[in-house]
Amino acid sequence: MEKLINYQIENEIEEISNISGGNQIFEIIYSTEKGEYYKIFFDSVWDFKYTIEYGTLQRFAEYRKNNEETKFGSSIYLVESSDYAKYFEKQSLDILPVDELKHYILTDNVDTIIDVLANKEPKITKYVDKEKVELEELREYKQKIEEEQARAKERAKLESESFGF
Repeated sequence: MEKLINYQIENEIEEISNISGGNQIFEIIYSTEKGEYYKIFFDSVWDFKYTIEYGTLQRFAEYRKNNEETKFGSSIYLVESSDYAKYFEKQSLDILPVDELKHYILTDNVDTIIDVLANKEPKITKYVDKEKVELEELREYKQKIEEEQARAKERAKLESESFGF
């Protein structure tokens, strides 16, 4: 029987906003209730599955029934005795060593559910969208230049009307 264990993270996932990757590397960007953004980086991903909540109603009903001590919400779970990992092992014809393979489930408050089979623990870091920051910096710079130009124009107007005094 599968057992869900809350994976230790400092914040709960409000919304998963971006999933990207390939070639065994995946990054998942998510926001928290506080509006902060974090990136979960998975290396050595062997299988990856994205589902919406309605596609897993029965599955999560079973999880809740069989894992009463687990806190359910928007979080990351580690699955012990994973059926998904066993299925993967069978599909790979026992060629790949799955001893170190771990099954993670990520859920958010919208309806996203992501299953990840990986050989390494994920790394979670605070995320800053550099393009968004650069765009904001450009807007601030443009506003500063426009204000300086308006002041210079006002000075020039005053000088032209002051008869040189």
